[in-house]
Amino acid sequence: MKDYVPSLIAGILISILIVSAFVLIIGPYIPKAKAQAPTLSTCPVPETATTVGGKWDGSFIWLASYKYGALYKVNMATCSYTQYYYLGVNDTSWSVRFRGMDMDANGNFWIVRLSGGLVFFDKSTSTFQNVISTNWQAQNVKVISGKAYVGADLGAGSDKLYIVDVATKTVESEITLTGGSATVYDGYVQV
Repeated sequence: MKDYVPSLIAGILISILIVSAFVLIIGPYIPKAKAQAPTLSTCPVPETATTVGGKWDGSFIWLASYKYGALYKVNMATCSYTQYYYLGVNDTSWSVRFRGMDMDANGNFWIVRLSGGLVFFDKSTSTFQNVISTNWQAQNVKVISGKAYVGADLGAGSDKLYIVDVATKTVESEITLTGGSATVYDGYVQV
């Protein structure tokens, strides 16, 4: 048995050297399992964030909340979020509820309120600004080529299409449609 021990130890050492060399040479070419990127299901926002729209700005997902008139900036890397309230934390009145949103070329948000109105959110200052205040029910907003198109339901079979200059935040045109509809879709406006 003593005669086999040195050759057994030598064989084990040679095997370890071969496996080590293989791992060093081939190891970098073996694909490694990637960590799965977080999703909104793994990075939940509060229950108050009944969302009516969301946009990715290249760094964060921004969600517009229906119930509290809030924007949520969700950091998908850390699953943390920041809330920005239009009027106040506990305000659930119809006047604050958001209906839809879109992002302009500068990464700022245009948000329509359920009770009427268009709101601008400036990301650099984290502030909201009223652009249009009315009593119509907003339908949606779409920003196309420097213009914010807002479709509104005036009731009694009438709709209105507002065209707002994004740079100046002023209404350029108001088109009333009796017996028709002004619907703002993703990428185009149907009148």
